[in-house]
Amino acid sequence: MKRKICSLLIMAVLGGRPAPPPAAAALTACGGSGGSVSGPNNSYSTKNDEISTKLSNMYTDYTKTGSGDRVITGSGSYWDYTYYYKLHIDVVIKNTGNVTANIDNSLFSAYWDDSELSRYSGSGAVKLAPGEQTTVNLVYSMSKSQYESWNVPGHNAILIIQYGDDALAYVYSTETGEITVVR
Repeated sequence: MKRKICSLLIMAVLGGRPAPPPAAAALTACGGSGGSVSGPNNSYSTKNDEISTKLSNMYTDYTKTGSGDRVITGSGSYWDYTYYYKLHIDVVIKNTGNVTANIDNSLFSAYWDDSELSRYSGSGAVKLAPGEQTTVNLVYSMSKSQYESWNVPGHNAILIIQYGDDALAYVYSTETGEITVVR
C-alpha cells in the first residue's frame, strides 16, 4: 500500500499534471553547490489520531574520509578521499490528536527526481503524547551529480510522509526554489 501511495504521489509530482498551489510561503535555496530551504505546514487526520507537520529545513552537504583511501592504478597508486553526499531533512511533528502517535523512520521516504534515496541516518522511533512535539532529523545518501544539481533548474527533492492511510509529499523544486505540498 505504501509503495502504491508513494508511486501515485511521485507520478502527481513528476507527471504531466499541474502541481497544487503552495500551502504557505517558502524560502529560496542558498547559493553554492549545497543549499537549504524550509517549507509549509500540513496535517494528517485519521479519527482521533492526528499529527501536524512542518518542513523545518532541507539542505545538502558532504563529508570526506579523514585519512583518504589508497587508489591503485596501472601506473602506481595514490591517496584520495572518499566523499559522502547527503540530503538532510528536518521535520517538526506535533501530535494534535487525542491518542499517542507513533513516529518512526518507516513513515518517511525521500527522492531526488524519480530516484529513491537510501537512508543514511535518521531519528529513532518516538511516541508523542497528545500535544507533544518533536523534530525528526532525516539524512539520505545522494550521488555527487544529485548533490551538484541542487541549484540547477529542472530537479525536485521530494519527501513523502505516510501516516495511517494518509500521505503527503513536500516537493522542493530547483526550478522555482519553492516547496509545495502534494496530498
